[in-house]
Amino acid sequence: MKRQLLSALLAVLIAAGSMMAGSPKREFRSVWVAAMGIDWPLTTGTDEASRLAAQKELTDYLDAYKQHNFTGVCIHVRPLADALYKSSYEPWSASVSGTRGVDPGWDPLEFAVEECHKRGLECYAWINPFRVDASGRRPDTPQDRNWRDRGIIFIQGTWTVFDPAVPAAREHCMKVIEEIYRNYKVDGLLFDDYFYPGVGMPTGDVADTAPDYLLWKESGTTMSIDDWRRNNVNTFVKELYDRIQKERPDMRFGIGPAGVGGKGAPALGLEGPKAGHDWMYDQIYCDPLAWLADGSVDFIAPQIYWTHENKSAPFGPLCEWWADMAEHFGRHNYVSLASYRVDSKEFGGNNEKSWEQFARQVRDCRKEAHANTPGQIYFNAKTIDGPAHTGLGGYLADKVYNHPALVPLVDWKEHVEYKAPKAVKVTGNKLQWKPVKADEKAIMRYTVYALPQGMSVEEASKGGDGIDAEYLLGVSYEPAFELPADRTDGYRYAVCAYDGYGYESKPGLSKH
Repeated sequence: MKRQLLSALLAVLIAAGSMMAGSPKREFRSVWVAAMGIDWPLTTGTDEASRLAAQKELTDYLDAYKQHNFTGVCIHVRPLADALYKSSYEPWSASVSGTRGVDPGWDPLEFAVEECHKRGLECYAWINPFRVDASGRRPDTPQDRNWRDRGIIFIQGTWTVFDPAVPAAREHCMKVIEEIYRNYKVDGLLFDDYFYPGVGMPTGDVADTAPDYLLWKESGTTMSIDDWRRNNVNTFVKELYDRIQKERPDMRFGIGPAGVGGKGAPALGLEGPKAGHDWMYDQIYCDPLAWLADGSVDFIAPQIYWTHENKSAPFGPLCEWWADMAEHFGRHNYVSLASYRVDSKEFGGNNEKSWEQFARQVRDCRKEAHANTPGQIYFNAKTIDGPAHTGLGGYLADKVYNHPALVPLVDWKEHVEYKAPKAVKVTGNKLQWKPVKADEKAIMRYTVYALPQGMSVEEASKGGDGIDAEYLLGVSYEPAFELPADRTDGYRYAVCAYDGYGYESKPGLSKH
């Protein structure tokens, strides 16, 4: 028995060492690309010059992320009950045209999906589910007036939000989100940490001053007003997830809560983290463990925005706790990292010292990840490779993102097993093959590998997960791939169908 335990431990250590030594084959590597004048678009307007400038801003980001071996981006498409796409339900975003409700003359989300997929990058739609305004300005488009007349929004302090307690409000938000994933070939959906207003919703002895007090009293619930609010959020998240599974189950859905959670842990027989303070549980009524427990997310993306040395909320223990929670409930953990703080005093300034902090955090994500499911999402775009700061992206590519990667496997859902692509051939510097037949709604792309002449697929597949990452050239959403100049001679090529769950088919091989 001791020998068996030692052998098992050795296998774990070898696997961990392999993951730490170089880029793992599977790792979610993405970026929060924020609207509202933060990352994109930075140029607003309705004229052609504004459109071209905004489009170049995005393609510059995407070119950098492709070069640095990221797997995709998360584009902010609905920040304030508005749309960076053609919506049937909500006004155009001021983030594009400059004025809420004014058509910019182009479709940013359509452009983003197309440009991401051209580069083999995933495109996730980042959505704020309930927030309408946080400035106190009270938007006044026809849609905004309609929502007030229907009583599906409420005001708390400077915040205006869709009321999670009102079924019609939840249904409105549900239709908005459904329209996005029905009309656009996004690879995933992501919420951040905005639910109820985080400005002190009245509770306890002063609950009768809250905008949702009467709804709570009239609901007939035996829950406290706090538990009732959390249940309203949980109900929305679960219903959305169930609807997604009926239409697009291979499209991943996740939420990025604050970096410290855990108040909901005791009710589930679990322990919270021994670091930080879970403010979101009682202020925005957000309980991430409830979503994990009922299986209503595919991944969690906690915003652990501190260093290892932070005394109140150290990165390491929090990363470990979230990874344990995700594993316990059979879901993925893609940690959000604070590239926006790259030049802060805590991280050490935008230099190699600061960049190494982030590389260390990536290594921690890998060390704590279970079942080979590490992942990182950087907030925000302009501070990793953009107009605010540069350097971090290239450093990560050199130190920890040495090879392109595939996303972790969603292994708890049924999936179609695709056959190997056929007729793989090289013409000049272009590799082509016959497209694999798939359902119109399904996510289908391809992985492309270059094997040195004389190397068999078996010899190139020592890692146990198909062909090893060191031979991976990239991902293509089309049945074609432009070969890099240093991989055109002396190689044989392998192409696999690669679905939204992360599975690869057996490889189709070129003939030379």
